[in-house]
Amino acid sequence: MHDIADALLLWRSDNKIPGLWQQPPCMVGATLDDAWGLGIELILKYARVLGMKTRFLGTLLPWAQIVAACQDIRPDYLGLTVLQLDSEDDLALLRTRVPGDVQIIAGGPAFRFDDELQARVGIDHVAKDLAAFLQFFLQP
Repeated sequence: MHDIADALLLWRSDNKIPGLWQQPPCMVGATLDDAWGLGIELILKYARVLGMKTRFLGTLLPWAQIVAACQDIRPDYLGLTVLQLDSEDDLALLRTRVPGDVQIIAGGPAFRFDDELQARVGIDHVAKDLAAFLQFFLQP
């Protein structure tokens, strides 16, 4: 998937193809409980393929650090990867303190294992895989 994204980014650059937006939105990405960050890395790369500005905040970040970054950067979207179900309290705190105009798009095993987690913590959109992430931005 990374190779395909890299090829798409190169193709867009070589052909001077803009992204989907005249004013590209900004997405920041982080993980609460994932030390590797492969999922969020892939999501941010495909956000760049779509034409977004992106910024990787880090892995295993405390919710308060993610909130502070969102308050400073004021992105349009916050991408999160959540592996563990015991991150629910942190997710709920994060949602109540991230500026309301920042949409949170989350994915990871926690959302696949618990279909009601999204509603309980107030996540705006769950992308269970890369296809769902892309579909969210490509739907009319």
